[in-house]
Amino acid sequence: GVQGQVVLDRGYGMQVWAKPMADGSVAVALFNQRDSEMGGSVSWHEIGLDPGPATVRDLWLHEDTRHMDDGSYATRLQRDVPGHGVVMLRVTPQESG
Repeated sequence: GVQGQVVLDRGYGMQVWAKPMADGSVAVALFNQRDSEMGGSVSWHEIGLDPGPATVRDLWLHEDTRHMDDGSYATRLQRDVPGHGVVMLRVTPQESG
């Protein structure tokens, strides 16, 4: 399989890692290197997905997450990450139709 890699490093303490999965989903890790909580975001383009509806699952909480604006994800995701913490997610494009 393909190894996960850094797809975004904004230089202020937040890295985004991504790994394409065999089923077409993408595993995403948001890594906060700072002492305090910080928001991390990534677009579908940055993790190798086309724009469109997707399900975002928190792999450690074992639950699907809801977008803060309208409950759905279409082009990007954003999550708060605790200081020196990691949030692990799986982004699965939804079938159209």
